[in-house]
Amino acid sequence: MVNASAAGGNVESWSFMYADAPDERWGTSVTNPADCSRIVLRRATTDDARALSGFAARSFQETFGPESKPRDMEAYLAKAFSPAVQTAEIADAAATVILALDDRTSGLAGYAHLVARNADIELKRLYVDAPWKGRGLAARLMDRIFEECRRHGGDRLWLTVWVRNHRAMAFYEKVGFRVSGSETFMLGDDAQTDHVMEMAVPRAVARPSG
Repeated sequence: MVNASAAGGNVESWSFMYADAPDERWGTSVTNPADCSRIVLRRATTDDARALSGFAARSFQETFGPESKPRDMEAYLAKAFSPAVQTAEIADAAATVILALDDRTSGLAGYAHLVARNADIELKRLYVDAPWKGRGLAARLMDRIFEECRRHGGDRLWLTVWVRNHRAMAFYEKVGFRVSGSETFMLGDDAQTDHVMEMAVPRAVARPSG
């Protein structure tokens, strides 16, 4: 499971087990890449906090509930995903929260949460909802994440991921992340070991015109 960052405090970031499968740019085919044309990416505002709270809590519980004690899970969801917490995180001047919205339903399909600390930028969360997994959405979000890193002047992007989350680690390795250390995350009395992964922020690639 992904633990809280050293720089960002005790905010949950286990979301990488829920990340989308990589698309063809990372070496794996997409089921139907055209589906992502329905997705609109935009920056979150505090008006989105309640919807984001419900989405993040549901995703977390669906993914990690079977591996957690109910009491620990309930307490953590209340601490990490309340509308008040989401409002504060969106309003944080160092943070960028990117929403992926289904243009047909206006519902959330995923989101990413970055925190910039000088030239170091932490990818705290990357969620993709189950119906959108394997359809290229994670790659679209990663492109936007890199754009935001460059906009902030970031040189290094890093994250933490549960050591047993092999699928997520494989995705991030294909993107360019490498393991650089480890951290401990506590969920109740259960100590989880996370890998710290990092990469240099890639430069923008000029696209041919015409």
